[in-house]
Amino acid sequence: MGELFPDLIQTLKAELALYREVAQFVASEREALAGRDPLAVLDLVRRKETVLLRIRTLDETRQIICRRVARVSGASAEEMTLEGIQKACDPEMAGVLADLRGELRDCLDGLRRMNDQNSHICRQGLESVRLIMQAVSEAPAKESVAGYGSKSRGGRASAPSRHWTT
Repeated sequence: MGELFPDLIQTLKAELALYREVAQFVASEREALAGRDPLAVLDLVRRKETVLLRIRTLDETRQIICRRVARVSGASAEEMTLEGIQKACDPEMAGVLADLRGELRDCLDGLRRMNDQNSHICRQGLESVRLIMQAVSEAPAKESVAGYGSKSRGGRASAPSRHWTT
């Protein structure tokens, strides 16, 4: 069972590094949202999704390792969470796992807070757009001055002249 722990530690460290990278993208995303730069937001979302796919792959690796630990130790797969493995291993390895679990938890909590902030900025932006659209749709229609689209010729809209004069 001890030979699986280095693989688990390596996988968790790699996941943590990627979650930190996602946190950097989310912070940049907040700046792009606040700056109303949709192209920057789109670029960051694409880059973030790529990293999240890598995290998903690492998480599947972590789950495989946990199932192997469960099989070797005779425990159920449900018991072999990181906390369960931490309880089952030697004190030194338990300390390393506890540190990694804490760092992962802190990183994920920070990501949740940043995502909440970004969601709030998005909702504010959408509400602003809704209010603008409402104001535009409720504004009284004014007759346009003579020219394109006016109804100055017997109720029909005029067309632009084919001849330009100088």
